[in-house]
Amino acid sequence: MYEYTPNSIKTIIRQLKGEIESKLTYTFEDKLKAAIENKQLMAEKIDRIKNRISKGENITIVAEGQSVCLAIKSAELLEKKGIQAEVIDVRTIKPMDYDTVFESVLKTGAIFSIEENMKRGGMGEMIASELRLRDIDVKMQIKAIDDEYITHASISDLNEKYGYTPEQIALDIERMLKS
Repeated sequence: MYEYTPNSIKTIIRQLKGEIESKLTYTFEDKLKAAIENKQLMAEKIDRIKNRISKGENITIVAEGQSVCLAIKSAELLEKKGIQAEVIDVRTIKPMDYDTVFESVLKTGAIFSIEENMKRGGMGEMIASELRLRDIDVKMQIKAIDDEYITHASISDLNEKYGYTPEQIALDIERMLKS
């Protein structure tokens, strides 16, 4: 029977640690390569889809993140009133797929952007700036929070306070289109 000394135990632990680390690193690298390949495939699919969720003729609604669900529900309410909304999920703010957004805006002649964050420097202002640079003149409204301190409350209370409900957004769009 072999007697283990403190030094021999340390040597064994170092060897095992090295083997475990090499296996973990190998597994991590494989997973990382697979994730990168998958991300590239998904990017190609997203590019083909062009981020357009629904087609419409009267207004383009552009949204990001959780606001996309709000945009879809608002578009459904508008449809009941005879207003056809084209909903676009921009998916990424930078880089933004301006070509898809502006292709839609040129067709509808109006754009309503929804974002659940501050207006200054947000998605809506980026789109407005790019519209001006491309000399595209359309009606536009940005649904975002003005620069102010946001009180602490439940999400539903904040949505109600700032008008982030499908009913309020549909009403805002109707008013915008009539102006």
